[in-house]
Amino acid sequence: MTPPAPKPPGRGKAAALLAAVYVAGIVTGVGGGFLFVRKEVRAALTAAAEQPAPVDRLLGRMEAEISRDAGLTPLERAALQERMKVLAVRFKDSRARFARELRAAVQHEAETVAGRVDPARRERVREVIRHRLERWGLERRAPATPRPAENL
Repeated sequence: MTPPAPKPPGRGKAAALLAAVYVAGIVTGVGGGFLFVRKEVRAALTAAAEQPAPVDRLLGRMEAEISRDAGLTPLERAALQERMKVLAVRFKDSRARFARELRAAVQHEAETVAGRVDPARRERVREVIRHRLERWGLERRAPATPRPAENL
């Protein structure tokens, strides 16, 4: 009699390990992406018009590529730069207007939600909403008030 053939290693462990790696990749990707996206959205919503924005990089690269590929003369290149500056200002103005409108709409809805709970819990609801909105740049933080000096 011949001895029984050895069993191949269990596939269950390999499948479980593969599934764990897959889930870890999803969690890492979504979590990391969320942190990056939130940072970018907050920067876009709260940046002043005079601060650099992604549109500046976009227009700068576009200008360089057009100038290079189309063989623009210095005069044409200067005209292109002027138009790109105008476009950047218009874009930033639109971004600032959108941010103001979004902030006002979100704050209005947050106040509506807070107004629908009983007065005893209303301030706590406002605090939670304010905290969550601050993280996205949709709520302005109140400046810290200095504590009065105590007399000794």
